Amino acid sequence: MTQRQPSLDYQLSVEQLVLLRKQSAAAFAATMAILFYLIFKIHNLVVSLAVLAHTHYEHIKDSIELRAENKNLLKDVTDALKKEETESKAKSNFLANMSHELRTPLNTIIGYSEIIHDDVNDKNPESIIDNANKITAAGKHLLSLINDVLDL
Repeated sequence: MTQRQPSLDYQLSVEQLVLLRKQSAAAFAATMAILFYLIFKIHNLVVSLAVLAHTHYEHIKDSIELRAENKNLLKDVTDALKKEETESKAKSNFLANMSHELRTPLNTIIGYSEIIHDDVNDKNPESIIDNANKITAAGKHLLSLINDVLDL
């Protein structure tokens, strides 16, 4: 039996297979390098997205807290303004009532004492004139003090 010699076509075919294997290994290595690069880039994008999402979350959280604080402050200011308005109206009502209640009798006292003073001037009794002058002076002084206080 004779041994068969491999044909030249077969040897070329093996060489071609070896070359193809080397080329496919190089292509696989290049593909893997690209894949690892893309995975690295995707990882960086995911990390950046996570940081951005966290930052956005913090801004939203801060915004919500600020809105709540602003709402509370607005309520406090509104309540304070209503209270001040109520107090101002009460003060105005008090001053108007006190003005009327104090000025009216004082003007009557002053007017009456001036009438007494005029009547007494005709008869000239010294003690009545002196008392009428005291009533008039005291009433005018009191009216002046009350006017000063109420005009504040």
